[in-house]
Amino acid sequence: MAQDAQQIIEIARATRAHLSSLQLDLEVDIEAIEQTAFAEDRALTPAETTRHDQLRAALGETHEAFRELGFVTLQTLDSSTAVRRLLADIKDVNRQIESDLHRLQNITKFAQTASSILDGLAKLAAGLTSLA
Repeated sequence: MAQDAQQIIEIARATRAHLSSLQLDLEVDIEAIEQTAFAEDRALTPAETTRHDQLRAALGETHEAFRELGFVTLQTLDSSTAVRRLLADIKDVNRQIESDLHRLQNITKFAQTASSILDGLAKLAAGLTSLA
């Protein structure tokens, strides 16, 4: 069953907020490790390096999750009821425009024919006035 576009957007926003919170927590933890070593004027310990690397990897995964969320949201929106309705409306408008175009093309042909007839009549009238 297709979801409503508003529902899809709300779910995506909630998920994005959760990911943003996770990203902030990871950044704070990374910064804390770096600040501790800096404040103590030393390099990271092996344990801090391991933890720092784990946090950086998790941060990278969070960034990838943001990209995937965007893709999945767009994909889900594409199959939403609102988008399907919009697509159907656009197809209807295109059919109407195509019908109007054919009608206008027929009118153009009629106008060209009428113009040719009127041109012929004008030449005939000019010929008749020269005879009179």
